[in-house]
Amino acid sequence: MAKLGAELNSALSFTNIFTDKDDTYSTHPSKSKRVNAVRKGFNKAGGNSSLANTNNAPTEYTRKNTNMSVEEYINRGIERRDSNNYNGAISDFTAAIKN
Repeated sequence: MAKLGAELNSALSFTNIFTDKDDTYSTHPSKSKRVNAVRKGFNKAGGNSSLANTNNAPTEYTRKNTNMSVEEYINRGIERRDSNNYNGAISDFTAAIKN
């Protein structure tokens, strides 16, 4: 969620449904362990830093095929625009026009 620009509080919001109890014999971690795991992952992903707001999509979401259709460029351009990735959106809209 950090790479998508979310705030830590948003990433932790799901933990409100859990109670902090002894998890010694449980198959699920306690609330405090879950919160710590989310914080660790959030910070590792670059939470609330400039990494979370870059104009480049994370590599796992970058399409390797450069032969995208006009519709695919437009749809990705709209997604990028909506996430404030204006340079990426311009690039996609330009590619759609060229096709």
